[in-house]
Amino acid sequence: MSPDELTTEKCRVAICICTYRRPAVIEHLLQELRSVIRDANSVADVHIVVVDDDANESARGAVESQAGQVEWPISYVVSGSGNISTARNTAVAEGIRVADFLALIDDDCVPHHDWLRQLVAVQQRYGSDIVSGYCIDVAPEGAPRWFVDEPFFTPHTPMDDGASIDNGALKNTLLDASAIRRYNLGFDESYGRTGGEDSMFFYTAAHLGLSHRFASAAVVEERVPPDRATLRYQLRRALWYGNTEATTSIASGRHGRTRIALSSVKRILLAPARPIRRLATGKSSEWRYGLCVFLAGCGRLVGAFGVRLNH
Repeated sequence: MSPDELTTEKCRVAICICTYRRPAVIEHLLQELRSVIRDANSVADVHIVVVDDDANESARGAVESQAGQVEWPISYVVSGSGNISTARNTAVAEGIRVADFLALIDDDCVPHHDWLRQLVAVQQRYGSDIVSGYCIDVAPEGAPRWFVDEPFFTPHTPMDDGASIDNGALKNTLLDASAIRRYNLGFDESYGRTGGEDSMFFYTAAHLGLSHRFASAAVVEERVPPDRATLRYQLRRALWYGNTEATTSIASGRHGRTRIALSSVKRILLAPARPIRRLATGKSSEWRYGLCVFLAGCGRLVGAFGVRLNH
């Protein structure tokens, strides 16, 4: 399909959500999705799939309550594994059973009202296998100033609508169900507790030659909870993120161990440079961010030697 040709035929879309012990959060998202689905009514018939990864079914009440208030179907499935890859695979299996496309979003995200319509528009315009959009972090009310002012919330690099990409944010992605079936594409369950299953999914898709486009107007906001706006959490996140970045890059064949190790050492050694340089120019040191960079380098370094840290 050429970029100028858009189909007017409605497609079937399953909005797939995985949740774990956050009933109030999933209920809020389901409420927010009402305006999204109504906005996309001209292009999509929607079926919501909620996968509860809590064996105690803590989300059942919230999901069933919302299902009784809307006219579109909502499926509730329990994976109960405590493994995010297993939950995601369950969501994909249920999604491709009922729909032509899967729109993936995390339970703690809030989509803009035209989110789904914008994803579908880019898919129809380019006939792509995967479409991803912007994800914006929103700091909690009362967050420490260092958390908001320092580069923990970096602005997104502007990207053209329809640009070809090879990686994206799984919490804002549309997948063509036919491509999933064709390649039996899924999430590696060995990464279900360490994290990185999303990166490996996109790396595999790129290796298979699936087309991946960017939808600049498809936006979701992730409301950062207060317990993540702490130095302790950010330090742990930096260590884990660096480790995941290294292990997935090596496993996918994108970079070798030696290259990862050398770049990690460089990052560790240069981490103090930013605070020192800022102090020399009369600015605040941003030492917390420098410490996060240092720990990310440490996480990458141990990852280069095969150590994988649980999320």
